Formats: sequence, C-alpha cells, structure tokens
Amino acid sequence: MPQFQEVLGDRPELGFEEQSGRARFSFAPFAATPAGARVRVDFTVSAFDRLLCYVGASDAQIEYVAFEHPRPAYLDEYARIFTGRTLHFGHSFSGIQFDRAVLDKPLLM
Repeated sequence: MPQFQEVLGDRPELGFEEQSGRARFSFAPFAATPAGARVRVDFTVSAFDRLLCYVGASDAQIEYVAFEHPRPAYLDEYARIFTGRTLHFGHSFSGIQFDRAVLDKPLLM
C-alpha cells in the first residue's frame, strides 16, 4: 500500500533489502521523542527476530541484530531477549540481518 505512505510520513518506516546472499529487515520509526522511537525500535526488532524463528531460521542464519541507538546501561536485558544473537549498538540502521536462504524455507502451516 505505498500509495498511503505519504499520509503517515515522507518515508517508509519498514525496510527490506537483499544483497550478496544476505537479507535485512530495518525499521526507522516515526516518533515524537527519542524515547518513543527507542521503544518502537526495540519492540519491532524483537518482532523481526521472533518472526524469523517462527519461519524456521536457525541461530546461525541470523547474523546480527542492530540498533542505531547507543548501547544501554541495561545491556543484560537485551542479551536476555536476543539470546545467542550478536548485538550491535550505534549501528547505521536498526533491524536484523540474516541469511537470504531463510526466505526460501517452506512454511509449515
């Protein structure tokens, strides 16, 4: 529904890219405050992670989880939520990078 994007803002919030055997979901939220943006980013990126697990991505196929915001003081909570994932803070995008082969997995349902 790209025709409705301009109603919400001047750019898309969700992004998807494929390149060199890798794929990436990214999220750049519309938010009134930095704290609001951070909450939306954390929620959405964790949803990307859960979605990839749901469709059968192995831990090895999820390369890393990235956040544009700086590393928080409560890093242990991120490690708990994203168990076993490589985490990057202060990154060029917020999202998750994974093996493109995940996109070709048949869905179980």
